[in-house]
Amino acid sequence: FSATFVQPMTGDLGVSDRLLRRGFRRSAAGIAPVASIAVDVAEPYAGLRSGTRASIKRAAREGVQVGRADATDLPLVAGLLAETAEHHHFSAASLEHLQGLHEALAPGGHLQIFLAERDGTPLAADVLTGSGGVLTLRLTGMRRDPETRKIGAAALLRWRTMLWARANGYDAVDLGGIPPTAVDALRAGHSGLAARVDGRTYFKASFGGEAFHRPEAVELLSTPVRLGYDLVRRSPQGGRLVRAAARFLRGSRHR
Repeated sequence: FSATFVQPMTGDLGVSDRLLRRGFRRSAAGIAPVASIAVDVAEPYAGLRSGTRASIKRAAREGVQVGRADATDLPLVAGLLAETAEHHHFSAASLEHLQGLHEALAPGGHLQIFLAERDGTPLAADVLTGSGGVLTLRLTGMRRDPETRKIGAAALLRWRTMLWARANGYDAVDLGGIPPTAVDALRAGHSGLAARVDGRTYFKASFGGEAFHRPEAVELLSTPVRLGYDLVRRSPQGGRLVRAAARFLRGSRHR
């Protein structure tokens, strides 16, 4: 029994076609986001919106500190991820999952976790992976109390992450998944954007960057897995289970 899902990296437009010719099929599992926003960190100020600039400055004035997290901080990070997951009604990445990621990727410099704190209290965290000159946001969490939102901790966290990426040789920061329908809305310009996209997409877009569709995802399933998987997906209840599994694996609701 085996199942392989492949979401090619941005720019690898021919990978899906080659895999389709080798027996893969198009995937609707939604294991990875199919659209995103990438910010060129060579010019991080270029697209930064005035409201987000104000939030960044406010958080700094309020004493928010942003630093890289290490293995000892993972329980704090997991707690923040859980708060956000509960707020948005999806399954959070567990502490064990984070520890596995850290063990596998951190020694080679391919995992970066940034933590925003004030007076020793964790406020927000971003978990990112680095590959091919791009630092990609994978998981994010924040305290859901009004004060954390008011002081702009998430904006400062994201901004300091982008500056760190520029200083450490990355070309871009991929801000994670957005709904595929939002790509055209973002490309149409910022005027009236708040009415055309959801709040999380609007926040990501406030850092500038370019919205894009990822290359087509493909899958290769052994015959027993494929038959069972297709049967489950055909029923409404099974479809919900598949979508729930995809959200858990991505740590996001975006498809």
